[in-house]
Amino acid sequence: MNGWRDHVLQHFAPQTSRLTLVADPDGLMIEEGILSAIRGRGFEVIPFHDPVAFRFAYESQYRQRWDRGENTELVVVLRSEEDDLRSLPFDLLRAGRRLPTFRLAQIFPKLSNPVVQALDRSLLDGLYNAYLSYDGGELGDRSTKSFVLRTVFGCAPELAKTPADALRLLCEKHAKGEHFPAQLDAHVVEVLRANAALFSWPIEKVVPDRDAFLHWLQGHWPPFVARLSAGERAQLSSADVPFHEVRAYVDTLFLDGALRPVPFDNIDKLPEWAKVGVVVDAIGSSHRRLTALLERITSDSPAVDATYKEWQQFAWRWAEVLVLKTQLGTSLEVSLASRVEALHESIEAGFGAWMLSRFGNLANLVERDGRPVMLHHVVQYMAGRRAAGEDRQALLVVDGLAIDQWLVIRDALATAFPTLRMDESGVYAWVPTLTAVSRQTIFAGEIPLFFAESIGTTAKDEKHWRRVWEEADVPSVAIGYRRGLGAVGGPEIDDLIEHPKMQVLGLVINTVDDIMHGMMLGTVGMHQSVKLWAEQGYLAALIQRLQGAGFAVYLTSDHGNIEATGRGKLWEGSLVETRGERARTYDSDLFREQARKECPEAIIWPGAGLPPETKVLLASGRGAFVLKGERLVAHGGISLEEAVVPFVRFWRE
Repeated sequence: MNGWRDHVLQHFAPQTSRLTLVADPDGLMIEEGILSAIRGRGFEVIPFHDPVAFRFAYESQYRQRWDRGENTELVVVLRSEEDDLRSLPFDLLRAGRRLPTFRLAQIFPKLSNPVVQALDRSLLDGLYNAYLSYDGGELGDRSTKSFVLRTVFGCAPELAKTPADALRLLCEKHAKGEHFPAQLDAHVVEVLRANAALFSWPIEKVVPDRDAFLHWLQGHWPPFVARLSAGERAQLSSADVPFHEVRAYVDTLFLDGALRPVPFDNIDKLPEWAKVGVVVDAIGSSHRRLTALLERITSDSPAVDATYKEWQQFAWRWAEVLVLKTQLGTSLEVSLASRVEALHESIEAGFGAWMLSRFGNLANLVERDGRPVMLHHVVQYMAGRRAAGEDRQALLVVDGLAIDQWLVIRDALATAFPTLRMDESGVYAWVPTLTAVSRQTIFAGEIPLFFAESIGTTAKDEKHWRRVWEEADVPSVAIGYRRGLGAVGGPEIDDLIEHPKMQVLGLVINTVDDIMHGMMLGTVGMHQSVKLWAEQGYLAALIQRLQGAGFAVYLTSDHGNIEATGRGKLWEGSLVETRGERARTYDSDLFREQARKECPEAIIWPGAGLPPETKVLLASGRGAFVLKGERLVAHGGISLEEAVVPFVRFWRE
């Protein structure tokens, strides 16, 4: 049984109709589980939102296949607030099977529809299971909010009678990285603010904003540790943060890098649970933290049927492992090094299998708060923020930046720019994770299928960027783009930042990618070089200048990178279109199959979202198409470090 999904899936029996049409005003058809189930039954799904883009994809990918006699079943999803299919082209209406409109109100008739509508669709499983047990009457907005918070998020703010209760609630929320809909955050704020014991707490900031919560905790940790070591716990006032009441969460936040340990000289005076948050011996502290992280990862890695969000969140935890490993360097205990290596192999095998089965669903997924799932969604997210009042925006694309390298940069930024605040999340790069493919999706705001003629070059990035914003009614004079940035003495951008009419800026920073392609010392060398570059202050100064000029600043990457080992070089001459160390592209299945015979463990990539003539062969695991045994840092494949990259929104208090 698929729970609430049965309301939809009962209409998708295989070999029913080669063309099915469905209106989807509530976004149920593009939920991850629905997409996987429908694809598993042999259907392919294509959204209808841009008539021109749809017509191109429909004619080139499906009509031609039907004309060749191929038996492909297609589902066209109309994403609109309306449920009237008549806005679809006449030839589709004439040929297609029409399904009834699927509505959340039909599935949850006793709950307030506006509250349910605001939930991310990945949360509907928990809500549905709780709803099956509900036997009361219809609930209004406030009662539905309480019901959803309690049953879906395990959050009951009305039960938070003490500061310890409130802190436990906030830790539970933010340790999971959960984003509540704005109306649920407002409800929690309203309930907690009525508690006199929390009068001095910045409730309005720390409830909705994870970074503000962590910044607040970080500021209170050093004085708490000092009092704890002096045996003054009983003297805590209402303004203090009762860390001792949420020990398990403190452990998690420090292990995941959300909180940073502070220097401390009297570690023997601290209870065992508090030692995770202090540094006496840097090497010993890093060993302890790495050991604890490995224990957690071993028992809590994403399962075979994990959601895309679970892998996104896991990518940050794994990045912390990589940073700790390189920080320890030659001090890393042999047993720990062996455990990291074994886990790395296991993680890449699991994530690679997940990507092969689930990647095709990602392009159509939409988060309810607009956050990008894939890189081509970034422009859509920025456009939504513009509509909400951001007049000037700047997107920094740091070519080749992996999440573990971002963590190194983040520490340098925090030192140079203490008032800078960051909202961090992960976003999926396009496969193959090559600059010419994945970076174009950022600036074009489209999947690679729609820029087939330039898929092997980045020369049209600026043209894409200008087109996508002009279509969003931004004047041409207000659109800026520049690449080749990142080094002192490089291209200047004063003219763009200071231009009085400038509204949207696209800036490509090449330094990390340049470091990677010349790197002979693996991940350790990458971290050292990236740290040195970050400490030189270029990025911090750029963000400060942009914010000072009134820009909302965003940062992402087109792909990450991984330390790989050669499995054998392919000698193909002119048969191969793109010669990457981790990915190679061909213009025919025959050429790709010939290459795979030389490297049998290589992966035939299904090619979701790519032009039909682009055939991709990927190196498996942590391998590379270079001489056997050769070690290098490369990109192009589907490792966790290559495929999930940072997406950061900056602001300043």
